[in-house]
Amino acid sequence: MMQPFLLEDDTFFCQHLLASKTDVADIQQFRIAKATGQGLERYLKNVSASEEEDNFARTYLVRNKRTREIASFFTLKMGLFTIRLDEEYFYTVPAVELANFAVNSAYREAHPEVSLLGKNTFHSFYLGQEK
Repeated sequence: MMQPFLLEDDTFFCQHLLASKTDVADIQQFRIAKATGQGLERYLKNVSASEEEDNFARTYLVRNKRTREIASFFTLKMGLFTIRLDEEYFYTVPAVELANFAVNSAYREAHPEVSLLGKNTFHSFYLGQEK
């Protein structure tokens, strides 16, 4: 059974990776055209599901509501950073890292009418703000 949407706007919805039975197959269609993005594509296709299952990271898929195509994804990881106060003392601060963020080139090519996809994904689904 598919879990409810975490967040949605007029066009897209956001869900955890593995919330749908088709997610693992669907991410194989994700493509990044720029050579500098190949590491992100490999992460999504080859690593993200196992990191999700092992609770090392949480990957979110942003899908088109009508077609269910994956438009973008992002991955969050928890961590800590340390602030040294002086020679003897330090302070540790919890943090959330935006570890991965990418827009699907195949979606962009199929939907040229959609503009600012990365910006809108970031604002609507990572920050949770209106566009």
